[in-house]
Amino acid sequence: MQTVKFRFPTVEESLVASNYYDARLNLYKKEGVITKKQLLFYLNKYEIFTSDHQKELERIEGVPKIKYAKPFAGLNEEELAKEVEKTVAEIVCGVKSVNLLEFLTQKEEKKEKDPDVKRLTELTNLKDSYLKNTAESLAEKDRIYRLIQFCSYNGDSNKRVWENWNIFENERNKKFQILIVSLGGTFLSAIKQNKIRRIARHYVWRSKWISATKTGSTLFNGPVAEWDPNKTFLAYWSNFYDNVYQAYEAPEEFIIEDDELLDNWLAKKMREAKEKETKTGEQGDVGIFRTKVNSGKKK
Repeated sequence: MQTVKFRFPTVEESLVASNYYDARLNLYKKEGVITKKQLLFYLNKYEIFTSDHQKELERIEGVPKIKYAKPFAGLNEEELAKEVEKTVAEIVCGVKSVNLLEFLTQKEEKKEKDPDVKRLTELTNLKDSYLKNTAESLAEKDRIYRLIQFCSYNGDSNKRVWENWNIFENERNKKFQILIVSLGGTFLSAIKQNKIRRIARHYVWRSKWISATKTGSTLFNGPVAEWDPNKTFLAYWSNFYDNVYQAYEAPEEFIIEDDELLDNWLAKKMREAKEKETKTGEQGDVGIFRTKVNSGKKK
């Protein structure tokens, strides 16, 4: 097998995996496996991972250069367009193909880590190194395994890598299994928000989105209730940017193109609306939700 394909689980498959999580969690608790709450208490008590560590972790996560990390860094306009087109195709199809040989032979580019990024990694790894052995983490790992068994396909034959759960559990090639689980877990975790936002406002996707909304066409197959996270979030952010562009007091383009600036702009509008409501008793108007009719352009 040279290529493995991943798809998102169906509603029924997700339900099976969720029920399996509940059953495994109850089993681990009965066997006396420590819970996350219990472990965090002892980690704090013995100053291994304290509440101060957690506060530091959350502080670093909120640092703009980390919270608003730029996706597709280093790509020129042509390269960016191709990457967006590729990602959009994967989102629409709900399938991702990975060439195993190319993945195993590719070299990871080494970069000098920013001090905040390095510290965030240290704290996250420290916390996870202990939490991975809790009842909740073990049950979650089992849930992911069930989903991987459902959603992994041999790209050459389009048959499941493991036809059923029993075959998955008895897989002898553990290195191969770990590789597929790792790749599948990354796929199932969905695309990061900053990347989805960038795609949502890029012309490659936006042109399709606007055409579909104007003509009533369907961009994604199946009912909304069955959309995977990538489709749901892309639709959400596409609609969000529609409202931004159509707002009476729409921000300038450079603000829309910067997640941090746009979030700050929206927060300011919400504060102003709240202040107006407090002073006058009238409901404030944020502006972004009061849109112009039949216009996809900002004022």
